[in-house]
Amino acid sequence: MYVLLFQGSITLLAYFYGDFLKGQALSNTLFIGGGLMVLTSLKIFGLLENLKLLNLMPSLVIALFI
Repeated sequence: MYVLLFQGSITLLAYFYGDFLKGQALSNTLFIGGGLMVLTSLKIFGLLENLKLLNLMPSLVIALFI
């Protein structure tokens, strides 16, 4: 449920402030999101047991403003 709210808020933020954000900021967010998907798949396969992915979710918001 937390992931749904978090990513939903990011989607709404990007929708309403899409003209305000630079293309590079959106590219950074897509890059970080792809990396998080890779880490999620590695965690599902059991290769990363000690990694807490929810601690990495704020990196999506930070990537928007860098």
